[in-house]
Amino acid sequence: MLKKAKLRQEASLEDIDYGASRGLSQQVILELADPGWVAAHRNVLISGPTGVDKSFLACALGNSAARAGYTVLYLRAPRLFETLQQSRGDGSHLKTLSRLSRLQLLIIDDFLLTSLADSERLELLEVIEDRYELGATIIASQCPLKDWHPNIGDPTLADAICNRLLHNAYKIEMRGDSMRVRTPSANRKNDKIEATQDPNFFTFYSPDLEGFTGVGNSIEDCLYKAKRCTTRGFTAKPIAKADLDRILSAGRLAPTACNKQPQRIIVVQRPENILKVQKAYQTFGSQCILIVCRDTRDALIRPFDAKCSGDLDIGILCDHILLAARELNIGSVMVGLFDPFIIKREFDLSIY
Repeated sequence: MLKKAKLRQEASLEDIDYGASRGLSQQVILELADPGWVAAHRNVLISGPTGVDKSFLACALGNSAARAGYTVLYLRAPRLFETLQQSRGDGSHLKTLSRLSRLQLLIIDDFLLTSLADSERLELLEVIEDRYELGATIIASQCPLKDWHPNIGDPTLADAICNRLLHNAYKIEMRGDSMRVRTPSANRKNDKIEATQDPNFFTFYSPDLEGFTGVGNSIEDCLYKAKRCTTRGFTAKPIAKADLDRILSAGRLAPTACNKQPQRIIVVQRPENILKVQKAYQTFGSQCILIVCRDTRDALIRPFDAKCSGDLDIGILCDHILLAARELNIGSVMVGLFDPFIIKREFDLSIY
């Protein structure tokens, strides 16, 4: 599915940077992370100035949908109109329109870079009309949503196009400076999360999670995902690096007080390092252990009672990690009853 989608960028929702002031609502993105909106034939309209990662967001949503099994195709608007024009010349126009209408998710990027020509307006209406309430469409544009109607041109056709696009659509209006010219000092502090990864990867699957496919559309599905399911016996099956990266990314996206991100994650997989962990607590045969530390030097200290936010911050981070593991059908257990002095000594973590 991913290969056929022809996405412009290797983007994922887990890699979205919420630290930059771009008008992105984490709640909206979390809702869109459940690809049920594709099955519901809802559109996503993304607008904003150049460089704010509109294409990245569109491709990340496409990536999520393709991984969920939906048919996806990414096209830049100029290439879409060129393809439709060529199909008229070679007699395959109806076949091309039919192929576009059958896609479960169509992504149109760089929409309205210039005002539409007469032929482009007609072609766009055909595409949108064929897909209306039959498929989901993502459109990304530098042109603000309020200016789409005049830039499409012909008022009658613009009414028809905008009415079908805007109906029941998610509208994401991004803002801010270009991400392409950001200096390293402007990067979000979550870049401080480190992962010391060994060359070999192992997974630990829990049989009762087989067939779990992630968040559904109902509250019951959400509660099912969130309910406790602790694994205390692991099998050593290979884990894809992408899965471990996704779990770590979930931790990176976890909210913290004042966005200070006062934590570090150490990935332990080498046998000699697992033996070090076993000095502090049993590991239940797991071949992959994450040690989560808080850095009090960078945590928020409440001025009224000197309460450090770090404990709560890493608790939220661990929740994100456990839920991400569950979504990938990977069993997990969170342990708090260990000797921290042994962990600090064995892994040279005296500053934590």
